[in-house]
Amino acid sequence: MVVYLDQVVLLNGLLDYLLLMTCGRVTASPIRRSRVALAGLLGGLYGAVSLVWPWAGKLPGQLFAGVCLCLMAFGADRLLFRRSVVLCLLAAAFSGIVLLLTELFSAPMALVGSRVYYPVTFGVLVLTGGGAYGLMKWALGRLEHQGGDIVSVRVTLGDRTADLTALRDTGNTLRDPVSGWPVMVCDGALLGKLLPELSTGSLKDPMALLERVQRVAPGTKPRLVPYKAVGVERGLLLALRPQDVQIAGKEEQVLLAFTPGTVSDGGGYQALLGGVS
Repeated sequence: MVVYLDQVVLLNGLLDYLLLMTCGRVTASPIRRSRVALAGLLGGLYGAVSLVWPWAGKLPGQLFAGVCLCLMAFGADRLLFRRSVVLCLLAAAFSGIVLLLTELFSAPMALVGSRVYYPVTFGVLVLTGGGAYGLMKWALGRLEHQGGDIVSVRVTLGDRTADLTALRDTGNTLRDPVSGWPVMVCDGALLGKLLPELSTGSLKDPMALLERVQRVAPGTKPRLVPYKAVGVERGLLLALRPQDVQIAGKEEQVLLAFTPGTVSDGGGYQALLGGVS
């Protein structure tokens, strides 16, 4: 049986790309396709290496590779371990589905080194992998928020851009009393990424922070937005007007308000969005 390394790299890279995209959806992570594609290529190279040196394909190597792929695709943050676990589980489920489909519709298996391969054409493998991915995507779609509640957001403030995920929350009816724009409530950590010269700890005192923003970044048109949450006294949030906000690839007019803590207990999203079509 002849195995072509270039086809191994291409096929594994494509499948790893699909798995990483699925992992990003399941963990509600900001997705940049260029980074995910690069990580998929790395996964394809790992597949070729583990074929040449079987020891690299053992469980410790697979776990290490999973962490590296998530690190390249999504960056290093507190969700890295969770994404790595999800990716490994998705890969295991994907392998099981592929094995089932291949057993049902292809020739008997062959043993190459310590790994199992099937003497089928490259096209059949692509179709089998695509079918398995489609089945997984359909099944996982039943478990996600209904109505597309989790959306990707790209925010530009000054000369800095940040990617994040937001939950469409029908309970968030917050609007700017001056402009009438809807307000997206974001984790306080996002302010530090967009305006690193400010201390996110000062969000507990939005009045004092407002004066600092007016000196440091007057172009953001800072203001205070009153809010009322269930079980919480009325308060004020610092709000800024970004240069650009892309929500699911569509430009929207929203203000960014920042809370001292996080808007998600599990870190699955970094903003609450409401009042935007």
